[in-house]
Amino acid sequence: MTEPTAKLGNREIAIGQTKGSRVGRLSHGLSFDCQTIAATVIVTLEKQAFHKHHHSVISRSLSYSAKNCDSAETMVLFMLYMKADTENIQEIQLRRTANLRVSIRHPQGDEVRENVVFNPSETIEQEEGSREPAHHFRLKWEGSKKASTLQVLDEKEVAATLKKKKYKGDRPRAYTGEDSGNWVPVLAMECRGIEPFSFHPMSDEFVITSEGGFVFNEDIELGDGDWAEYDAENDVPVSLEDVSFKFEAI
Repeated sequence: MTEPTAKLGNREIAIGQTKGSRVGRLSHGLSFDCQTIAATVIVTLEKQAFHKHHHSVISRSLSYSAKNCDSAETMVLFMLYMKADTENIQEIQLRRTANLRVSIRHPQGDEVRENVVFNPSETIEQEEGSREPAHHFRLKWEGSKKASTLQVLDEKEVAATLKKKKYKGDRPRAYTGEDSGNWVPVLAMECRGIEPFSFHPMSDEFVITSEGGFVFNEDIELGDGDWAEYDAENDVPVSLEDVSFKFEAI
């Protein structure tokens, strides 16, 4: 029987065959570098014997962690998710004009930048001759030849990007009272050579509307994980508790 192989990029990796009687399983965790790519390939092979005729059923599960896949050239879509327990909240909307603070890291190594601030409504002036799309943050990691960029996507850009990816999950939107206790995407960004891993609320990044329709748009600080106010027009307390954020690559 021909030895099965798995492909990663331009490399073909020989996996080997299972051995055993009725059912055999063999898992290989292969770690290697390919143009400074740190990747892990997990291949599960299953072999089952049916009476006198042996049929091999090979299922390949490739888990590819592209931590070092020439990050200056690879554009990755990240979504910022929010979760909170709400009381008398209609919706929580992220401002498109607010300064946002995040922590980022180099996808290829251990270099980290804490508390990076950018504004989704302000793009960085492009370098002369640059063909890069407009972006909202840029830096050059030590030893890198090219700049790494971060671009916050608007509604149309999100729709186009997710369509290309054939992504069927939720798109960024306002967090509502019905979402209480669940993760909801509130922002999407494309990153080249940058991996955002933590969001740090400062002040007034969000506008909060009560169930009665009163809008709170000042002195909203979620850094401590909670927020409380009183809707005098409707005579009800309004609050958020256990506010959390996370980034996920799509």
